[in-house]
Amino acid sequence: MSSSPVLPLELEMTIFKLCALSLPVFIPKLMLVAHRVKEWVEPILYHTICICADGWSAPEFPRFTQDTVASLITQKPAAFFRKHVHHLTLIDETADGENGKLLLAMCSDAENLWIGYTDNTWVPLVEYLPLKRLDIDLELFLSLEPTQPIFSRLTHLTLDQPAAASALARLPMLSHLALSWQHDHAAEYSQDLALETLVVFIVLSSSPSKLAAKEEIVELAKDLRFVIMPLQSFIRDWHSGIRNGKDYWSDAEAFVAMRQTQGANAVSCFWQPADSDTKSDAA
Repeated sequence: MSSSPVLPLELEMTIFKLCALSLPVFIPKLMLVAHRVKEWVEPILYHTICICADGWSAPEFPRFTQDTVASLITQKPAAFFRKHVHHLTLIDETADGENGKLLLAMCSDAENLWIGYTDNTWVPLVEYLPLKRLDIDLELFLSLEPTQPIFSRLTHLTLDQPAAASALARLPMLSHLALSWQHDHAAEYSQDLALETLVVFIVLSSSPSKLAAKEEIVELAKDLRFVIMPLQSFIRDWHSGIRNGKDYWSDAEAFVAMRQTQGANAVSCFWQPADSDTKSDAA
């Protein structure tokens, strides 16, 4: 079978790119069709790189193992990663992380980073990135120097526990904040809501409907930006946000808009999917 194009080249390129975007997991197979097809779709494959343990992966998206990343680093120049990689997840804590460090050092134009490592050796690799979205452990976040460029553009921040209000005040563009619920940090949540730049403030919980009834939450919920959301399949949600803008951030934005329209008394601060059952929460 000839690999010569039958359709006009621009139309063929559009078709293959659409296939790659709609079915990312099949991009490696598309790259085998022809050299020209490889040139079109390979950058799409590396637009988003996710290095995670088996249990975290989403089957409809390519998964980059430590071995594939090690091979990739030797095959591609730093300029390739700088140009094409914009979204990066590094949460495979079963590995030593050295390949992740090499990769992150080359992805100097990444705008979206989810990092599961906590040791301070990652600080020099993170603090100069032009990030807009960051999911990070609080300890590593607090190790970042407040004068570094990372803080000037960051709009979306997810932490595993609350940070001091003074730490968040370093982020002049912060509009979206997500935290895990911890009962002994209720006072810090109130301080976070004092940030005038916030548009959405999400608290993530394994039992959101039960949490919504707590006295501290009832008080916090008077602020219409406050949203309680269930813990989710975050890898799939993360990919969905990158591909079509539909993720827990967009869900929370729409929910906050509804609360602002109808009022705090009319709409609970507890967000749930349309087909969910609040009775299914764990005790």
